Amino acid sequence: MHRVVYLGNVRKVAESLLRMKSIELAGVVYEEPEDASDFAILYKKFNVPTFRVSSDEELRLALEEIQPLDLGIIANFGIILKGETIRMAKQGFLNAHPGLLPENPGRMPIEKSLSKGDAKSGLTLHEVTEAPDQGKVLDRIEISLQDLSSHELIFQRLYGLVPTLLDRHLSLILI
Repeated sequence: MHRVVYLGNVRKVAESLLRMKSIELAGVVYEEPEDASDFAILYKKFNVPTFRVSSDEELRLALEEIQPLDLGIIANFGIILKGETIRMAKQGFLNAHPGLLPENPGRMPIEKSLSKGDAKSGLTLHEVTEAPDQGKVLDRIEISLQDLSSHELIFQRLYGLVPTLLDRHLSLILI
């Protein structure tokens, strides 16, 4: 069983990790989800340690409490990880970026796609490095933006695809 930590503010991603048989969700680290108390209560129900953080230092302290870790999964998490933090998981961290990489890096890729009038967007799974959104791309799923005109609709659609990408790659990554 591989110990995985989830860094993010999308509860559905963490719930999908809880259902995966090949991993143990060792902890959940979040910043500011819509309802933080609901987020924490949900994971206490499953006996998974949860941590609310606002800096890389707080993140490192949280990760120290749930060591050892094999892998970290990131989805909608605003703290940029430093090298020391990335190395706290034996096989590093993977990020589910809500945009197509390498074309659409950085913060707010959904807003950028909408403002440019892009016909498509997507979700990219990539390795985390100290340079944001520059790690090796493992996979991407493209979606049409034709019927998705709002940030919220695109956000929900993209983050709903995270389990699909993880299902494709966790067995290859966790050795």
